[in-house]
Amino acid sequence: MRIGVKAEYDSAKVVMLHRPDKEMGFLKYGTKEFLFQKDVNINKLYQEFADLEYILKKNNITVYTLKDLLREHKGLKDYVKKRSSLEINEYEKQFEYALLNPKCSYEGIISFSPLINLIFIRDLFITTDHNIILMNPKNSIRKQEIPLIKMGFEALGINYIQPKYYAWDSIEGGDFIPYNNVAFFGVSQRTTLQTITWLLSHYYDSLLI
Repeated sequence: MRIGVKAEYDSAKVVMLHRPDKEMGFLKYGTKEFLFQKDVNINKLYQEFADLEYILKKNNITVYTLKDLLREHKGLKDYVKKRSSLEINEYEKQFEYALLNPKCSYEGIISFSPLINLIFIRDLFITTDHNIILMNPKNSIRKQEIPLIKMGFEALGINYIQPKYYAWDSIEGGDFIPYNNVAFFGVSQRTTLQTITWLLSHYYDSLLI
């Protein structure tokens, strides 16, 4: 599959998205700890994503959901087993485990770090005219979304680049705007100038920040 974007204003042909799922239920316990600035109407959120998917398809844009892609990938079972030592055979349960992201302490206490921000899938990678490049989110919980995105691309047969970021590097795709052979990247709390400069000097002839 040919993947590439020359500019932000290009017409979309293929879109990968994550439909909000059971992980969103944790928002009723609070929002700021999950990086939301205000309360979220969960029912409205579900409807808005359904409307978005409908509009994309209505405009002849091919939509792949992460859940369907990971079903095709077949690697989710091993991912869950590696993280939990559990042998979960049912795919729906595997996917639910990945989204809810439970952890068990030595004392037997189970806690959850749900991947609620996975709906903001754009932050996890950028698409240039040449490559898909994985990002390095600042927040530790967002870093745990990257393996799922990688499996999604692999299910589609799409190659990606995963740079060897340093521990202090922080960069997210939501700050990126491609414009032909010039790249705009916003410097923010989640995207550092140092990481931008290194990344774009490797993949763009021109650099404008």
